[in-house]
Amino acid sequence: MLKRLEVTGLGLAVAMALTALGTATRGEVAAQQPQQVPAEDITDEELENFAVAYLDVDRITQEMTQQLRLVDDPERQQEIQEEARAEMTEAVEQQDLTVQRYSEIAAALNQNEELREKFVEILEEVREGAR
Repeated sequence: MLKRLEVTGLGLAVAMALTALGTATRGEVAAQQPQQVPAEDITDEELENFAVAYLDVDRITQEMTQQLRLVDDPERQQEIQEEARAEMTEAVEQQDLTVQRYSEIAAALNQNEELREKFVEILEEVREGAR
């Protein structure tokens, strides 16, 4: 049951992280939509790198959310969001992924249950290794 909840929550968490990562205006969104990537084109190494980046992006997103709750000034909120975007981009790039490739993998995970299950296993291994 826990694994199923984690898999279900993965889509929401990835979507939130991608939203936070994105800097596009509405007009640019269509141009930045991730290309559909067949699951077989995503290597185990990429999934592992994605897992590490995903955990970092999730942590940064949580920190940003906490900070935003404490701030009423819209300008400061914007600064916090921009700082978080920069940190997330750096976290993704440190794992030898581009933001575009990170988005493509996230989209593939949301569309392919088998790939998502494989990712959850890798994610659990990465989490255990981080402890």
